[in-house]
Amino acid sequence: MFVTALLAATLAAPVPKAKAPELYFPTVEGTRYVMQRKSGGETVETTHTVTKVVEKDGTYTVTVSREVSGQVVEFKYEVSANGVFALPRGGEKGEPRAVFKRPAKGGDTWTTEQTGPGQGGTRTTTYTVGKEEEVTVPAGKFKAVVVAAETTLGGRVFKSTSWYAAGVGVVKTVAQSDGIEQVQEMKEFTPGKAK
Repeated sequence: MFVTALLAATLAAPVPKAKAPELYFPTVEGTRYVMQRKSGGETVETTHTVTKVVEKDGTYTVTVSREVSGQVVEFKYEVSANGVFALPRGGEKGEPRAVFKRPAKGGDTWTTEQTGPGQGGTRTTTYTVGKEEEVTVPAGKFKAVVVAAETTLGGRVFKSTSWYAAGVGVVKTVAQSDGIEQVQEMKEFTPGKAK
């Protein structure tokens, strides 16, 4: 009888929910963040707003409107447990481009190619994952995975390092091109309200 009662209690116990995968990009409409870019003594701010999110089978298609100097440009991303993928924009050709892959282990690498109008040829980028570390930006302190990128376009090489925080996305990027360094940091982050 004891065994029967124990078996019945075990069968009736709720099954623990699987932990939701960490996503390294905002996936809630209304999320707003401000990025501050400094280069050569000049500071430019861009405001990013998540304007649309469509979820299907654990993959989120996220539309982000970026406003700088009164001009608005839309970008789309696919976000899932596999990482963050930039979708081709008007006139660009190719598959979604992995800008951050999961699971991310130090030393992992991958390469993407992109062509389209105004690209000046094929843009080839090799990404390398570094260690997770704490980074401080005007928006606060974040635990972030470091990803270095080296892009070749028309014989020129551009290098950058980005810090990706779970639920937030890129909180800092340091880029170097033609001897000029640009530092972009998150100044503000306001999460949207989940429905």
